[in-house]
Amino acid sequence: AFDWLLMCDDDSYVNVHYLADLIQEGEQTGVLNATKPHYIGERMRNRDSAYKPFLAGGACYLLSRKALQQLRAKLPQCY
Repeated sequence: AFDWLLMCDDDSYVNVHYLADLIQEGEQTGVLNATKPHYIGERMRNRDSAYKPFLAGGACYLLSRKALQQLRAKLPQCY
């Protein structure tokens, strides 16, 4: 089982210690909670007129377990 999932490209540099500290501090202060849907990263949208947001992976993004579960439930609608 996991609490957080970090998605990034293979050419991204991640300071794992800083990331772990950021998550730990967020959990201790109540700002972050893996049982609630959290997305940390840049939210992009398509260039066409319809607003279709998507997750920008170039600079990495972090998903809580709950956010990933909600995303998984929506995946069949994406195809």
